[in-house]
Amino acid sequence: MYMDLDSNKSKFVIAGGGTAGYITALMLRSFYPNISITLIESQEIGILGAGEGTVPQVIDILDSIGVPVSDLIKYADATIKNGVKLVNWNGRGSIDTFYSSFLDAESVDYIDKTRLYYSLMPMAGVEAIAKGENISELLFSVKASKKNKVRMLKNTKNQPMMDPLKHFYILGPYSVHFNAMKLAKHLKNVALTKNITVIDGIIDKINDDKDGYITSFDLKDGTNIPCDFVFDSTGFSRLILGKHLKTKWISCQENLPVNRAMPFFMPLDPNKGIPPYTEALAMKYGWMWKIPTRERFGCGYVYDSRLVSDEDAKKEVDEITGVNTEVPKMFSFDPGYFEKFWVKNCIATGLASQFFEPLEATAIHIAALSVLVTMVHNRGMTVRDEDSIARYNKIMNDYNIDTVNFLQFHYLGKRTDTVFWKDFRTNNKLTDFIQKLETSNRDVTQLIERGFNESSLYPMGLYIEIGSGIRYWNKERAIEYFNSLNTGLRKKRYAEIKPTIIPDQERLLTSCIDHREFLDYVLANK
Repeated sequence: MYMDLDSNKSKFVIAGGGTAGYITALMLRSFYPNISITLIESQEIGILGAGEGTVPQVIDILDSIGVPVSDLIKYADATIKNGVKLVNWNGRGSIDTFYSSFLDAESVDYIDKTRLYYSLMPMAGVEAIAKGENISELLFSVKASKKNKVRMLKNTKNQPMMDPLKHFYILGPYSVHFNAMKLAKHLKNVALTKNITVIDGIIDKINDDKDGYITSFDLKDGTNIPCDFVFDSTGFSRLILGKHLKTKWISCQENLPVNRAMPFFMPLDPNKGIPPYTEALAMKYGWMWKIPTRERFGCGYVYDSRLVSDEDAKKEVDEITGVNTEVPKMFSFDPGYFEKFWVKNCIATGLASQFFEPLEATAIHIAALSVLVTMVHNRGMTVRDEDSIARYNKIMNDYNIDTVNFLQFHYLGKRTDTVFWKDFRTNNKLTDFIQKLETSNRDVTQLIERGFNESSLYPMGLYIEIGSGIRYWNKERAIEYFNSLNTGLRKKRYAEIKPTIIPDQERLLTSCIDHREFLDYVLANK
């Protein structure tokens, strides 16, 4: 068997629409212009999505498949995301606020003109840890977020016919929030312009050959859809990789505590600024997300249903929000991932392959990576090379382990007011990576000096920033490390540069554009 990726004789089927399904279809089309691509979705089944966010890497992927940020703003109510604002994770109420930011290298380079970010900003971070201060206060993105600004400067030399995003100097990485329903609709419209066939139907039967490879799908209306290769984007139903191919599910329930979600919407006051960040508010039995789109907030409470009933969880939400929230649909989930993303001639993407929880918006990024990595390992498609498939599955497994480590780290703060928080280490098994941090006496230098080789997805700086926010790091070890760094020529340069960082950030911030003003500008010039 050989599948020609330059021929329309090769038939690819994506089962399921939504964000993951359409991104998969469009990424395939961008890499393989000639293959036949059919996407099967069901308006009857629908998709999840009270409002979603993602990370900067996804912006580049969307741009590469013909979906620029300006289109997201116009067609999907998108807003800019500087990072995540985490509130009350140490149990001190609203004064307990820190951020998980997108790295600030470009911003600082633009400010101090000396490209000393990588040598001096980490020093400032270690010094802040040593003093028990919050690293977030050093970051330009955080200062912008607090004033509802985005890190963009108007370019007076813009050309009217250009994409309006090109009318700005962009000072640092950013991402977006969006209305998931509207994004799926827009992605569908783009797909239809790129010779991708979209069929509204429900899969009734999956047909295999004698070796277990999928050959076609029978829909409930009697239509037969032949295929050579399949992407399972069927969401939580996990129709193909799970139910049909019986792939083993790796549950992470012992590591991650939340297992039920209560999504809802809240109005966005048009007279107030639009926050350029996702808010993650720690609650008694989990946490609540609050994602601004241009028209409303998409919110939800994710919690441990073993510790609180749905009724009491809703009471807590109503007390926090001050309104009697309407919850359209609750859902439970088992945090985890499939042992293999790729089985036979099927790869799972999005919720069909893994889901841990919404914190840090990891899902869409991993969905896009699951397609991107196939481009390097496409011998698994063309000649069904098992070694190539095994390497692919190893990479995706590593991404999932990285993600569990990163998410669990957020819960290791000082909050102790409920069983959920007080007994976290007793009730939840710490991952091997977190155990290493614990046995190293929470030594931040363990991450800095190793360059954090353990993770390819989540940079060292994010761990350091979040660890500072949850007051995790050992201050004494940070003092030792700072003193060892603050010597020689570096000591002189640090003394010169550090006092200028914050004032330079504040000056530059005055030129950055207000978030709502930026969105209005893009819409007016799109």
